[in-house]
Amino acid sequence: SPTTATFTPRITGNINSNTLDSTGNYKANFNIFNGFAKVIFRINDRFPLSFSGDYLYNVGTTQDNQAFQLGAKIGNTKDQGNFFLGYNYKYLQADSTISLFVEDQLGSTDLQAQEGVFGVKLFPNTILSATVQAKNGIKKFGQTNYTIRANLVQSF
Repeated sequence: SPTTATFTPRITGNINSNTLDSTGNYKANFNIFNGFAKVIFRINDRFPLSFSGDYLYNVGTTQDNQAFQLGAKIGNTKDQGNFFLGYNYKYLQADSTISLFVEDQLGSTDLQAQEGVFGVKLFPNTILSATVQAKNGIKKFGQTNYTIRANLVQSF
């Protein structure tokens, strides 16, 4: 007879915030619809202004099944010395997606986050950026967690 394995992974930094049943298996199925839109206003070559939206809907469950991200950004890193500033608001209900697939700076679902991003093109193939993020739970609202991330991207 077939057996059912219990999936309870342990990944550092991810709290596996999806809803589990009494046996430790996911309560929800994950059949995810994803939509994305972006509008860019080309004010000038150096400072385009963009607005974006990303939406997830998990049709595999009826509760805590939605997530979205809204973002705004001005500037670009097309040429050396160019920079950008950005802001994102993220809202992920517990079963909107598999929590293990969420970006590592968030580390789970069932949360909301705000982040500011700054980036500058230092050299023709080098971009330095930093992200400051404040996140808190949706159902388990508690202390706000702050993270800072720096990225140095070298293209070849």
